[in-house]
Amino acid sequence: MNKFRGDIEERLVAVDTSGSAKAYKNAYFKDLNNFLIDLPPQERVVIFRFDAAPAEVHDGPPPETLEKSSQLLIKTLAYSTETRGTNMKQLVSAFDTRLSRGTNNYDIRIYTDCGVEDMTAEQKRESKELVEKWVKSGRLNSITLFGVQQGRREDLRAIFDVDGVNLEFQGDI
Repeated sequence: MNKFRGDIEERLVAVDTSGSAKAYKNAYFKDLNNFLIDLPPQERVVIFRFDAAPAEVHDGPPPETLEKSSQLLIKTLAYSTETRGTNMKQLVSAFDTRLSRGTNNYDIRIYTDCGVEDMTAEQKRESKELVEKWVKSGRLNSITLFGVQQGRREDLRAIFDVDGVNLEFQGDI
């Protein structure tokens, strides 16, 4: 049974690979693997890994098999850097660049332990303005944040909770 909306054509997915998120990589892997396998084959999925800077690691249809999905995720999650911190503003800007090129309807799914500790007040404001722009475009359906613990959710809610978007937190790990 397909649990996805039929009018969503593109999924933007990001996985936090920062040092602070290392403890959660197994949970990210399990949930994201299931998520990718459940996607309809006609949809496009764009996957980013991010820490202080995002990098696009996949752009195309979802992996066809559990084995291909696992290989993609193992490679993605193996990335690590000594750079301190996670910058959600950089990820939001990368999403914005991606979204400004297309006309698809889309959902966003971010796997992170939080990612705002090194952001300035201006970066948080700019991020929220970009999310508001996406909502005004009428093409954004939902934003799902996976892995953010209860005590850290308000920081991300301040950026992503915009009238007109379905914001959901999953995976209290």
